[in-house]
Amino acid sequence: MKVGDVVNITEQRGTGTFYNEIPLGWGIVLEIEKTEDVFYSGFGPFNLGDWVTVQLASGATKRFNNKSLEVVYESNSN
Repeated sequence: MKVGDVVNITEQRGTGTFYNEIPLGWGIVLEIEKTEDVFYSGFGPFNLGDWVTVQLASGATKRFNNKSLEVVYESNSN
């Protein structure tokens, strides 16, 4: 995934068996913010995923975890 890619957004809220998937449509990746690995009580490292800023088809701009996004079209930008 890179800046300029078109993504399909399905936001997941909740955990385990108590979660909802909310389809939000398509958007364009504007920025990717890499996150550092975390440790929990001496266990790890765990990577929780990167933050991705996306402009939705509605014009709104929101941040999502990269796990909520699926690339549907890759841009040709370097």
